[in-house]
Amino acid sequence: MSLSLLYIHISSLYNIPWTIKQKVFVTISVKRKQTKTSVYLFQAVACRRCGVKYGPDEYGLKKNQVRLLTCKKCTEYHAQRRAKQRESREPRDDVPGKKPGPKAQDPDHELLELSWKDMMDLVKGREDTAFTLDAMLDLASFAKREPSNKGTADALAKEVYEQIGYRFIYKTTQPSRTSDTTKTYVFYCAQLDREMKKQKEKETDPKKQRARMYMDRFPCNGYFRVTMTDERPNEARVRLTHHRPHCPYVDINVDTATEDLVKSMKNMTPSKIWDEVIRGKKTELTEKQIYAAWMKENEAEWRLADDQVESAIQLLRKLGEKVEVIPLAREDGMNTIAFSLREVLERYGDEIEEIAMDSTWKTNALGYELYAILGEANGQGIPVAFAFTTSTDGTAPAGAKDRMMQQVIRHVYSQCQNIRFTLSDKDISEINALRAEIPTAKHQLCYWHAIRYITERLAKNEPPAAYDPRKANAIFDFIDPTWVLGVDTDKWLEEGVREVDAETSPSRDSVGPLKIVIPKLTNRSTVDNGTVTGSNGKEAEEQSTSELEGIQQIGNSSRKAPTQTCLPPLLVVKAGDIRIPIWPSPPKVPKAERPEFCPEEYRSPIVELFRKHLHQHSTIPLNEVKVTYLTPEEIHYRAVKEIYMFCRKYDLSQTWAYMWNRWYTPKQWRLWARAACMDIPRLKTTMVVEGFWKQLKRRDLVHFNRPRLDLVTHIILTSILPRVALRLDYIQGLRRQGRPQPLAEWQADFRDDWMEMSKPDELRKIERELKWLKADVKTPGRAERLAEIEEDNGRKAGTYHTSIAHWTCSCPAYLISRFLLCKHLVRMGNKILSNKPLQDLRFFLDLRRQHQSPYYMIPGVNHDRENSDEDEIEVEIEVLGYKQRMYQHTTGSPAPVQLKAKEMAPAEGPPAKINVTDTAHEEVEEEIDESDHEDDASEEVEPRRVSFIFRVC
Repeated sequence: MSLSLLYIHISSLYNIPWTIKQKVFVTISVKRKQTKTSVYLFQAVACRRCGVKYGPDEYGLKKNQVRLLTCKKCTEYHAQRRAKQRESREPRDDVPGKKPGPKAQDPDHELLELSWKDMMDLVKGREDTAFTLDAMLDLASFAKREPSNKGTADALAKEVYEQIGYRFIYKTTQPSRTSDTTKTYVFYCAQLDREMKKQKEKETDPKKQRARMYMDRFPCNGYFRVTMTDERPNEARVRLTHHRPHCPYVDINVDTATEDLVKSMKNMTPSKIWDEVIRGKKTELTEKQIYAAWMKENEAEWRLADDQVESAIQLLRKLGEKVEVIPLAREDGMNTIAFSLREVLERYGDEIEEIAMDSTWKTNALGYELYAILGEANGQGIPVAFAFTTSTDGTAPAGAKDRMMQQVIRHVYSQCQNIRFTLSDKDISEINALRAEIPTAKHQLCYWHAIRYITERLAKNEPPAAYDPRKANAIFDFIDPTWVLGVDTDKWLEEGVREVDAETSPSRDSVGPLKIVIPKLTNRSTVDNGTVTGSNGKEAEEQSTSELEGIQQIGNSSRKAPTQTCLPPLLVVKAGDIRIPIWPSPPKVPKAERPEFCPEEYRSPIVELFRKHLHQHSTIPLNEVKVTYLTPEEIHYRAVKEIYMFCRKYDLSQTWAYMWNRWYTPKQWRLWARAACMDIPRLKTTMVVEGFWKQLKRRDLVHFNRPRLDLVTHIILTSILPRVALRLDYIQGLRRQGRPQPLAEWQADFRDDWMEMSKPDELRKIERELKWLKADVKTPGRAERLAEIEEDNGRKAGTYHTSIAHWTCSCPAYLISRFLLCKHLVRMGNKILSNKPLQDLRFFLDLRRQHQSPYYMIPGVNHDRENSDEDEIEVEIEVLGYKQRMYQHTTGSPAPVQLKAKEMAPAEGPPAKINVTDTAHEEVEEEIDESDHEDDASEEVEPRRVSFIFRVC
């Protein structure tokens, strides 16, 4: 229904008897939108003036067709009365045809005439009292007068603010009722409570609500009125009222001088502009305002399109000489932008041997996840590539993110061919991409993240994933194949484990009967009472070993008898010397009867065992009498047995199942254990990447609220890239040549540790005890630390295998040290170098960490560069089934290395230990008994590939 026809329908309702109050709903159609309204119909309505009740016909209508509340008789009477009053007034002489009324320039009103200086003298000093001023101002004395009346009024309000501290904001212009050329400009106090604008409605979603504070306001009734007329251009009536004193107004707007400063320094970083703003003067501005002004000034440089993604791509192409856009294959449901830093890769790409990868969130308005790849350079991280990625609509196929990161890593690896170590946290996509594209490199999980993951997981009372102890027993025979109480069979994969590395299958019955596939033998064989026999009834001892490879994949060639805690096997398959026990299915435990996952008192010892196993390495000696060095296989064997025996001792079956599935299986062991590689990486954690994120977020992006994607890209290129170039200049020795060089951050920390370890033990104990004694009594851990100190004071000093030539020591402090450092090596080094490290900073500046032993080449201690003519050759070895590279130092032309190996009896049943000596060079190791090598000199053993490191000095 159209609005014009609405009144026809309403008027037709007047025929309804006016005896009952009725409510009629009328639907109005305006611009195709229907709105339901209501009309109340009454029998009679009382007039607002005379009070007599009349029907609706006795009331007039307004222009908008709304009925008046005054009857027609009263309306006509009061209209005639107002007309008589207007006629009785006398016309004014100065304005023909106008009636007298209130006017500022009325000559009948005697006002005080003041100059601008006199007016300010009256107002000054009255900020703490209530005041009212009504006077005629001589505008000829006002120096900042503008051509227009409105401009002059604004200038007057601004000057008043500068003089008394109360700011008056323009509100409206009131025309005079008696003159067309007279207007009054009204300003109100900026802190007046009743002039406060209505605030926006609060966000209903609690997650989107933001804490806000508003300016303090007061009922001061502060107004400033300026009345001006065209007939008297040099006069103005000013009325200033302020009935309650309060704190002065603080202007936080960016002034013109600051805007000019930002414009002149727009090519610098916002932090530098902020330093210039606050230097030498007081300001009420904030750093965020400077960042906003800088962003607005430079918007033309980084905002090349309205679409953020397209703008970022155009910006990268524009700066092609600094960056290289990485071409990526299109993936459905994903958007990705990746680029590398061309200058960094060209200058230092060949020198990078370790890279670390990590991601972060909340850097841009579109919610893109930002990945960064940093290369290691002298213990420091330098960014080499970045990637912004996001899932658009959730339709991305499986593995899309892995394929995207593989392309980025492939591009980096093409320009960094010498990468030997990769580092990441437990992100499966990162691990998959790094291992797929750089298979020759050792992947290392971040040490800090690994400790954190285990600590958090042990605190959760949740069952582990499915665990089959029979498969674990097939690898390590000391594991009970029937001990699996409280394991959840519904969950088949632990968090952080790749599906290809899982020990169980995704089927529901993941720990069901173990299927044994017996290979077809040459002679027909059968299984009789648990024994594999041939067709002639004799035991198949004469069968070829190659025919039993299928059985050997499940069991070892010689197995021990099951432990006393094991259930008996169902049967034993025998083939020659090989016997395969078939174990029963593990018993199922109801959820109500499951024990606690890991009680609190056992969590810390388990974490400490993991910490020790992570740091063990074949080149780091053990503090044992019989065995000094272990092979990687022996280290793995001992580590698994130690953690298993601990869990078995305290009946922690669920904890063991988790530690095995997530950390100690052969596939998982290679990801985090240092012993899985013959070299030791310089980076142990992803803190170089975390530190980079901290710098980016807290220095460059901290004052931007959800910045655009192209702005973040612009900041990376204009702020971070120059700092990276400067760091490379220091690393390559191109900066401040001939002048003192600053120590790298790790070198400064290394020096602090060296100086601390150089102190006598008694002094270190006293300082440590005083530190905790001075601490507040309520400091967490204070009592425990003091108890540890008291226990250490009564402990005798130990004896350790320390070799300064190889820079190794068997003490516990060296094993977990960040720098492979301990007090025994430090004090031996100080003695040999006559305390030079304590006095000369250049000793620490020249330090370079190596991947092989000796881990620091120190002139005068384990290396003489002046008299050395050593060359470095590459040797390929095999560790845990993986081919790896190591480097040997040889003198002159390297002679063929002849290996002589001797099989030694294993301790507690681990794999055989192999001692390797180099007949072409002298073996320098104090703990090795030379008589053993003399006895073996007559033995002829064929050279073979072994899993051990060649230490050549």
